[in-house]
Amino acid sequence: MTAPSILIVEDNPLDREVVRRLLGTGYDVHECGTGQEAIDKLKSTDFDCVLLDNHLPDVDGLDLIETFRDAVTSVVMLTGGGGEHVAVEAMKRGADDYLIKGQFNGESLRRAVANALDKRTLRSQIVRQQEALQVQLIELQAREKELRNTNRALLAREAEMTAILEQLPGLVWTTDTTLRVAEMLDRQHVTDHVPEAGSFGQAITDKILDPLNGQEMYDAHQQALGGLLAQLDFQWQDRHFACRLQPLRDGDGLVTGTIGLALDVTENRRLEQQLRSGQKMEVLGRLAGSVAHDFNNILMAIISFTEFARESLAGDDPVLADLDEVLRASERATSLVRQLLAVSRQTPRQARVIDPNAAIADMMGMINRLLGEDITVCFDAAAAKPHLLIDPTEFEQVILNLLVNARDAMPFGGEIRITTAQVTTLRHLDLIPSTTLLPGTYATIAIADQGGGIPPETMAHIFEPFFTTKAVGLGTGLGLATCHSLVSGAGGTIAVDSTPGEGTVFTLYLPVTEQTDALAVTVGQIIPRG
Repeated sequence: MTAPSILIVEDNPLDREVVRRLLGTGYDVHECGTGQEAIDKLKSTDFDCVLLDNHLPDVDGLDLIETFRDAVTSVVMLTGGGGEHVAVEAMKRGADDYLIKGQFNGESLRRAVANALDKRTLRSQIVRQQEALQVQLIELQAREKELRNTNRALLAREAEMTAILEQLPGLVWTTDTTLRVAEMLDRQHVTDHVPEAGSFGQAITDKILDPLNGQEMYDAHQQALGGLLAQLDFQWQDRHFACRLQPLRDGDGLVTGTIGLALDVTENRRLEQQLRSGQKMEVLGRLAGSVAHDFNNILMAIISFTEFARESLAGDDPVLADLDEVLRASERATSLVRQLLAVSRQTPRQARVIDPNAAIADMMGMINRLLGEDITVCFDAAAAKPHLLIDPTEFEQVILNLLVNARDAMPFGGEIRITTAQVTTLRHLDLIPSTTLLPGTYATIAIADQGGGIPPETMAHIFEPFFTTKAVGLGTGLGLATCHSLVSGAGGTIAVDSTPGEGTVFTLYLPVTEQTDALAVTVGQIIPRG
């Protein structure tokens, strides 16, 4: 623990020595002989206590008390001439204690210093508390202002929402104070998604929504019964609803129940999610196309000058082998450019009518060689024979990319199952990770692996160009992005079903065509806007 610092302000050296000896050990003692010297020391050093002589050669000691107190320092007045009168005046001006020269000893001096230090500590605590209270007061005032603004905003929002909801269709219901349904209006807007007319007279948590949401809905109704506005979102079966609850009052303003409005916002949620995904893919596609064009120009220069160099060398020149490696690397880079162009949809397509079952059956020999001996591929072909209008090369590229992706998910081998089918949907279907299947007839091609599955946090990004979970140098992040782009270009989509630890199933949905001949159709080049 640091020893208390004491400043003795006394012009008589002998008196300073007496005070120093009476203090004894346990203090960090400093001395000065004039008031100005004491003031200068205070500017550079914090003292816990000042022992101040009344008579100084340059100033009256009484006049220094306030200066020391402003520095949060305790003061003990040492008075000779003037006695009690000077002591009383010193206390009035803020001294913590006083001692009359010639009438104190070491014990009384140390006791006076200890008392002065205690008072100084107490003053410091009071100052800190006052400062803290001042800060809290300012914060409370700011919070009060914020709450007033918030309250005004809420009141304005309530009035606005009430006016809007009065004009919007939706499910509107009222309850009594026991939270039993008293009335239900405009049911025709959401009849397919909420319980039927048996709701009347039943508890709100039994009839308005799924029991899984019952407690939240019950709490919201209780809040409305208490006179407050309650807003929440809830799910009924596969639909999302935005709900607003508020107290139902009679003519005297007394709460007689609750009134609720639920709007089906499922389509809004779906469109918002698709818009975000579409915007992200569009930006990444533009980037891929820009990179591909620049990269392709560089590759052309590399290939051309490499060919020039080869032509200038003799047939047995050892440098030819190195140049051949450069050309092979350029060919691999050219393949990467083609993938980038596919992602950005800047490659002309030659669509033909194909039978996906026959196309996959023809690929099985190549598939088995590509995937290796550790992978077993099973093909379950659909009994129906749908026809697709798609670029055959792109179709093969999508199947191979998904199979390679499945193989990479099973480093120790396993089984990959390819299953085809034909399905018809009469309404929009929301598919994972974020896409919608339009009504129609589709050929489905499911590729299921026995890998470790895809974590939920990864699922939303798997079709983004350049996104990969592989180590640096082991993947470009273009495989699935290319599949998504090629399938989308053919009017289809891809769904993913994956559980970590239980494998993954990629399902292609490709629209079936009524054409049965193999007539080629040039789809053309799609140039991104901007």
